[in-house]
Amino acid sequence: MYHYERRDFDMVSRTYRSKDIEDDIARAEQKLKEGQENIGKYIAACREQLRKIASTEFKRHVFLKRQKNWATKHIQLFVGLLNYPEDGEEFGWVEMDTERRFRGTERKKAREYAEQLATEYRCEVKMEGF
Repeated sequence: MYHYERRDFDMVSRTYRSKDIEDDIARAEQKLKEGQENIGKYIAACREQLRKIASTEFKRHVFLKRQKNWATKHIQLFVGLLNYPEDGEEFGWVEMDTERRFRGTERKKAREYAEQLATEYRCEVKMEGF
């Protein structure tokens, strides 16, 4: 969808040909109609996805990921709870209130936190990057 900027309004205020302004109005109305159709399609796709989510079983696991920070070259550990569709790939979302970052020297704390989450949510711990 086209976003009108200040310069577009300035051009209109400097134009004194009625035909040009009428053409601009017609183009803007067409863009508005196309934008409304696209928004309607987007809303329909969102509602369809909500129906799909309501009928989908989800799995979860706790991840304990080790990786090197490319800027500082320090090792970092990330722990969190990952939700994903049971019949799909492990491409889901992380429960943000469970995710924590640890320094590389805090391996024991990271592992304890991962085990705590696994116990709390009754799921397994998957380790990456070790």
